[in-house]
Amino acid sequence: MATPVKGLRTPEGTHDLREVRSVRDWIELLKSEGEYHEVHAKVDWNVELGTIARHVQSAEGPALLFDNIKDHENTWCTKLFTNSVGSYGKMSLAFGLPKDIDHYNRVQAMRQAYQKSIPPKEVSTAPLKRNVLKGDDIDLNKIPVPKWHHWDGGRYINTLPPSSPRIPTRVSTIWASTVAWWPTRITSPVCSFLRKGGEIITPSFKPRRSP
Repeated sequence: MATPVKGLRTPEGTHDLREVRSVRDWIELLKSEGEYHEVHAKVDWNVELGTIARHVQSAEGPALLFDNIKDHENTWCTKLFTNSVGSYGKMSLAFGLPKDIDHYNRVQAMRQAYQKSIPPKEVSTAPLKRNVLKGDDIDLNKIPVPKWHHWDGGRYINTLPPSSPRIPTRVSTIWASTVAWWPTRITSPVCSFLRKGGEIITPSFKPRRSP
């Protein structure tokens, strides 16, 4: 897990994020800060799970790990981790800052972090490749993705990711409410709402008549 930064001029409670190398490390850090809770009671993926997560996030509560989800007791994926950065405190921890840092210094630290780029490194293997499904073994319905809200059209995955779309004039990072869902067991179309960043992307392609 992340360890306190040594030899650096940083506020008390800062952590060296170079030691956070996986979701498990991140969970351990959240545990040490009292920002993690496991939900062992059976929860329905249909609206109930999303309702719990939304109320906890609104109260700036802890990250949640659901490990007893209806219809996913025996699927190859049985758990769902959410609300990982759903508060100012957890967002601060994600940047290596004390969770009780004030807004001004949090924003300044985040601005500095975004100005630093880390070049990609190609590797032949990684922990995320420990479980690989191919061919007929692929079934997205085996993933316990919730129907987050009762008015949603289905079980949405990949909600509110930061995306870097390439548009004719530049490559821009946009926090777009990009939503993917699956009408079949192996496909997952993506939709970027016009009012959530798509209004910047779509007009630039329309005159070009290109996808």
